[in-house]
Amino acid sequence: MKDYRRKIEVFTAGCPLCEAVIKLVNGLENCDVTIYNLYEQWNDEECINKVKEYQINSVPSVVVDGKILDYKKYFENNKLEQQIQNN
Repeated sequence: MKDYRRKIEVFTAGCPLCEAVIKLVNGLENCDVTIYNLYEQWNDEECINKVKEYQINSVPSVVVDGKILDYKKYFENNKLEQQIQNN
């Protein structure tokens, strides 16, 4: 049986906090990670559609399997990795 892979989408603007979240997410196992850099991709149709779909209004934002994660609560307590794996 094939391992389940989580789909993780990270919305960033290239700031240091965003980079810390990207580094953490990229280190996770069994995850397919897509990064949307709103600063660089502000006119990319796929990026714009994802922002609208998930109603992204701040960065960094983390979406796990289609659900927005309240990463701030977990990142500040060093529990973001645990929350992504358990989500």
